[in-house]
Amino acid sequence: FPILLSLIKKDFLLKNETTAKQFEDALDVLYPVREKEIPNVKHLKEGSEWIFIRGKFFDDLQAFVVTTNSHGVVTKIEYKLPYPEE
Repeated sequence: FPILLSLIKKDFLLKNETTAKQFEDALDVLYPVREKEIPNVKHLKEGSEWIFIRGKFFDDLQAFVVTTNSHGVVTKIEYKLPYPEE
């Protein structure tokens, strides 16, 4: 998703719950989810990755996996389908 990566402001840092919520709000605008999927929408952090689960496509979870460096700068965005269930 290099185009999505290019839309992120250079000074945006994804490093806490507040900025994760801002990123999730932006995804809601760019990639809206159906109302029935809203309960499945969430985000979590695993190491240097933030995972933004966007609901299900048929039976599989779909997610944006955002990699950051140690300062919170977004370095990579991937779309995962399927994303493994927790």
